[in-house]
Amino acid sequence: MLRVFISGSPDLKWILTSKLTVEQINERIKAETKPPRLYKELPVRSDGLTVIVTSEEAAEQIIEILS
Repeated sequence: MLRVFISGSPDLKWILTSKLTVEQINERIKAETKPPRLYKELPVRSDGLTVIVTSEEAAEQIIEILS
């Protein structure tokens, strides 16, 4: 079974221009981060293959490659 997850990590580009302190940035990242969400499960020949990607577009590309 191939399990493809979408990462729950937030987009962190805002850090480059942020005027927050390091502690405030760390707290905001922790508050915004969510566990990965299951995008699709597909039967494949491999046993227990799990992939975590950053977007649905990347998920579709990896599914195409591994299926």
